[in-house]
Amino acid sequence: MGVQYFGSGSKTIITSRDRQVLESGGADGTIHEVKGLNEIDSLQLFSTFAFKQLNPAVGFQDLSRRFVKYTQGNPLALKVLGSDLNKRSKSYWESKVEKLKDCPPEKKISEALKSSYDGLDLVEQNIFLDIACFFKGEPMERTKLILSGCYKGAECGINKLVDKCLINVSTSYWRYSTIWTSGIFGDAISMHDTLEEMGKDIVCQESKTLGKCSRLWNLKHVKEVLKYNKETDRIQGIKDLVHLREIDLFSCKNLKKIPNLLGALNLERLDCDNCESLVELPSLAHLTSVKILRLGGCRSLKKFPEIPNNFDELDLSETGIKEVPDFIEHLDRLQWLTLTNSMVKDVSSNISKLKSLKELELSGCPIVKFPTVDVRSPSLRFKSLRLMHMDRCKSLKLLSELPPYLLDLNVHDCTSLEKVSFADKKFISV
Repeated sequence: MGVQYFGSGSKTIITSRDRQVLESGGADGTIHEVKGLNEIDSLQLFSTFAFKQLNPAVGFQDLSRRFVKYTQGNPLALKVLGSDLNKRSKSYWESKVEKLKDCPPEKKISEALKSSYDGLDLVEQNIFLDIACFFKGEPMERTKLILSGCYKGAECGINKLVDKCLINVSTSYWRYSTIWTSGIFGDAISMHDTLEEMGKDIVCQESKTLGKCSRLWNLKHVKEVLKYNKETDRIQGIKDLVHLREIDLFSCKNLKKIPNLLGALNLERLDCDNCESLVELPSLAHLTSVKILRLGGCRSLKKFPEIPNNFDELDLSETGIKEVPDFIEHLDRLQWLTLTNSMVKDVSSNISKLKSLKELELSGCPIVKFPTVDVRSPSLRFKSLRLMHMDRCKSLKLLSELPPYLLDLNVHDCTSLEKVSFADKKFISV
């Protein structure tokens, strides 16, 4: 971002825990160290989370001051420690303060944070580590759904982490909408950088051998382990894919082939948008749970994919596909079919047998003729189609006996179009 984005007289504040970063950026001489909270403010913040009031409860004053002293005025440690001690017995407080007493001064803050993690049950600990390694900044609903496929009571575990101030829920932005979430802004999971580092450090301490760690997030490490396929038994992500619900390969521009997905029996969505080099798909016949397949922008894909009949949405826009084949009739649950700006010239008449199809997008295709719909045919199943867009189809010459229940037809800028006719008079607008 250049300075032109700031108004005259604007001041920019840059924060970093690494002083060298600021000094190398020319900020030497204008660096201000953020001091910790004083004792009074620290005690109030701690009490807010430990007792839900500004002052310590009766009988806990001395213990509270000791905890405040150990946190050294660090707001994060005060919040996390206070949340962990909330509604705990006095004996628990005494045990915890003794544990912190034995730590070196420079490790008291990290130990205070770690002790909150240690107090979680196994599922909660795993959820914390997953969020630290993979889900920071991700949509809340999407994260809940994924983690629920891995752990029983995952939503309760996430709520526990929120209550303990180990994670937060904030309004954030994400790039796409899914079958579970919609819109641009929504609840997302956030986590303090210190807690993220702590979680990743816990995973790193599991083993010095990468393949023996339960989680990998560094792309270089992932590549190294997968390349030699050694010591991968503990990596939770390299197992049967029965819990996998969504695969997002958006804009993997060098991807030419997708590996076999035999283990992904519960996959619901496969997103390969803008994979420009993709030339083929694996067999999807066994994926009876998939509802959405997105291949928009896969320009190297020349063949209409053979897919099972459970799909709701199929996006083949901007692909190299030239023909909609006869086997399209088997997709009797398909509701949305998009072929916008693809290379489609021929469309099988069997497309009229799609009884569930609601929207058909063929805009910008070199199609010459759309199949005639015979309203007298007992096999007619095109009864759900309400929207058909064929604008900018420059070679289209004939549209005859259009589907009988169509509500919206767009043939704008079809410069070669000579004739349009309708199967009946139920059509509303063009």
